[in-house]
Amino acid sequence: MPDRRRFLLAGAALVGASAWPGAAFAATWIPLATVSVGPWAERNAIKVGAEKGRFKRIKFQTEFNTVRISDVRIVYSDGTYRDYGLDSEIFVGGVGAVDVPNPPRAIERIYATFRRKRGGGMAFVRVSGLRE
Repeated sequence: MPDRRRFLLAGAALVGASAWPGAAFAATWIPLATVSVGPWAERNAIKVGAEKGRFKRIKFQTEFNTVRISDVRIVYSDGTYRDYGLDSEIFVGGVGAVDVPNPPRAIERIYATFRRKRGGGMAFVRVSGLRE
């Protein structure tokens, strides 16, 4: 009897999962890169590639130290690009984000200048994209 109960519970879970149509197509954050950030301003080129999908938002999340993010340029797979006037200091664990113009687009590269707060030790920026 316990085996039959497990089987029925597993079947009910599958039916419940398939009954929610939005779950399969929910927008998800895709990790694109983790950048080590030094105390001097450095221009970084982050290769993304069209094979990762189309994105509607790019997120920069800092770890271990405060980071200044500036001069963000997103180059799309069709060769066009957009410069963002982002010049922000993002505290430890904080998030900065930029929206990709509609419709969501495939991204070839992301260029950004990062600089960590001096005297505070290492810092990292995790770059993620919100896929449509």
